[in-house]
Amino acid sequence: RVKWIPYDKVFLTQAANENKPVMLDFYADWCPPWKELDEKVFTAPEVVKLSKNFQNIRVDLTKRHPEQDLLLKRYQVRGVPTVLFFNGKGAEEKGLRIESYVDKGEILKTMRQMIPPGSK
Repeated sequence: RVKWIPYDKVFLTQAANENKPVMLDFYADWCPPWKELDEKVFTAPEVVKLSKNFQNIRVDLTKRHPEQDLLLKRYQVRGVPTVLFFNGKGAEEKGLRIESYVDKGEILKTMRQMIPPGSK
């Protein structure tokens, strides 16, 4: 399973300082497509292996929390699942945004676009 850490802005800054790409997952336990993504895709050995090149951060939207509206607005998230990818400079690669269930092949293709050649 991909190792995730709970969202904190400091982790995004830290990843940019280390020139490390970020996979930012917005999820909710009550969302069937996200559960499928979590159980079928984020447990696939190839995805887990490739995820080690990323800072993997999750934003839990299961229950309302004070920072939620701010985060949804900041990242223009309309629903879950939403997975955002940030390059090593800390900028979102908007063309790689995932806003629905995708299979393992699709997420691998997206992740590979974020990793510098030779790092895979």
